[in-house]
This record gives sequence, structure tokens and C-alpha cells, in this order.
Amino acid sequence: ATTSITHPQFSTGEIAKFGNKFWIKTLEYVQSIFISVLEEFEIGSNCSITHLRTINLPPEVLSSGAGMCAKDVNTLIMGSMHIQPPPATPTLFHSAICEVNISGSTAVVNPLFNTGNVAGDIVYIPSSNTIAATVDITGQGVLAMHFDTSGTILGQTSFSGSSAFSMFSYFDDVYVGTAPTIFKFDLTNHTMISQPSLTNVSNGYADAASSPECFTSSRACYNIGDIGPEGGII
Repeated sequence: ATTSITHPQFSTGEIAKFGNKFWIKTLEYVQSIFISVLEEFEIGSNCSITHLRTINLPPEVLSSGAGMCAKDVNTLIMGSMHIQPPPATPTLFHSAICEVNISGSTAVVNPLFNTGNVAGDIVYIPSSNTIAATVDITGQGVLAMHFDTSGTILGQTSFSGSSAFSMFSYFDDVYVGTAPTIFKFDLTNHTMISQPSLTNVSNGYADAASSPECFTSSRACYNIGDIGPEGGII
């Protein structure tokens, strides 16, 4: 079943989701120019939608890039961002994948590493603290890539698909949407596995959003200080 909902703040743009909250990156017309902002929404009962707030990006963000996912309720991962650093820091981040703290009214952006342009989407995998993204690499086309949070490439692969490279996750599994096929991105062997049983909701949809989940039915991941399965402290 499909429930159609309209809202004045809805706009075409990247989407991230965590629990019952989701965020849309969109453009707002301010003082005769367009600037990128993040709109935060909450999903209520019966699919009701409430707009909670607008989150501004700081002035050092020269371009808000492409691709977005949630890490937790206060943190987003955003791609292809162009960051102007403070004068004392000479490194200019371009096409950067960044961790963005959204706990306040203005986001705090922490560049993680530079990479190629994110061609579609990003997924954060909490069990391994890694990031998957569809990235446009010069001379190689669009690749599905798997990174640690320092930017080390853990694996990558090319795949067939004519347009749009959205990503979403289900527990530890990552899926890539193309036109018109959905693939599973195997993060162990770094291969693409076609998923004929999954129907693409739109021919070449450009973005997807899923809540990152930290466990599967067969195993759990733990934080330092947690009690492990045998009773010891991690």
C-alpha cells in the first residue's frame, strides 16, 4: 500500500533516516541566493509527518555535494562536500565524505576523507564502522566502494546499470539500486549480486534511505563497556 503525503518543506534531494526521524537536504532561497539546508521530520502514527526544524550548514561548506545517510540520531554522513578550511589549516577538502553533527541549529562538519564524486548514495554500516558509497571515478565510471572511516578502500566493484545509483541497507547487507535492477553489494568479496526477487520501486530512482542497524539475527555488535555474550565486559 502507498500513502501519499505532501508537506511545504518536502523537496527533491538526498534523504537520510534514523528510527522515526528523517532528513532531506534541500535548497532554500535566502537573500537572492540558494543555500543548502537540512530539513528534519518525524514520522508519527498513521504515517503522519511533522516538520521539526531547519538545520543550517556552516559557511565553510562551499558545496553540500551528493549522497547522505544517518549514523545516529545526531549524526549524518554526507558525500562530495567541498570544505574551505580555516586559514591555519592548508588542506582543502574537495569531494569529501564528511561526518556531520546535527545536534544544534547549525551543523558541525568533520571531513573524514577525500574521494571521487559520490554518484548516488551512501550507507553507514555500524557493525563494522565502515561506509559504502557509489562513487564516480575518472576513467572507471561509477563504482560501488567500501571504505573505513579513514578513507582506506576495503574493496570496490563495477556493475551494470544505466542510471541512478541509490543505496540502502538491511542489517549488515547493502543494496544498490540502478535502472532497472537492484544488486546486493557483498562486503566480504566485494562483488555485485543481482536480486531478481526485489522490485525496483521506480525505474532509476535516485535516492534511498534506511536506518543503520547494529545487529543481525545471528550476531550482535557491541560498544566498549557493553556486557558480551559470555558475561565479560567488552
